[in-house]
This record gives sequence, C-alpha cells and structure tokens, in this order.
Amino acid sequence: MNDLSENAKNQAVSESREPLESTRNHLIQELPESKLALIQGGLQSTKEKVKSVLVKVRPYPDQ
Repeated sequence: MNDLSENAKNQAVSESREPLESTRNHLIQELPESKLALIQGGLQSTKEKVKSVLVKVRPYPDQ
C-alpha cells in the first residue's frame, strides 16, 4: 500500500518537472549568445567577489 502512494508521488513529481525542463530548455535556446556571455561574466565576477570577502573573513583557508 505504501509503495503505491510512493510511486504515485514520484510520478507526480516527474510529471511536474517535465514542463519546467522544456520551458528552461526553450528559454536557453531563445537566449542570445551575448546575453548568455553577460550572465556568465556576471556570475564569474560575483564568484570572485565572494572569494575576496571570504579571504578577508577567513584568512586561513581550510586545508
């Protein structure tokens, strides 16, 4: 009995993901390369800022 409800829940989750994944893939295809490069550049600079703050907060990184 419990397996049935678990299977039903898993199926509902996978069905709800499918439209999201197709929408996401569609948006990625629609996104111009320049926008994608801009987003990736922004992510890279944000990552570097976070690293610099962490270095100030924790001057001794974990080994």
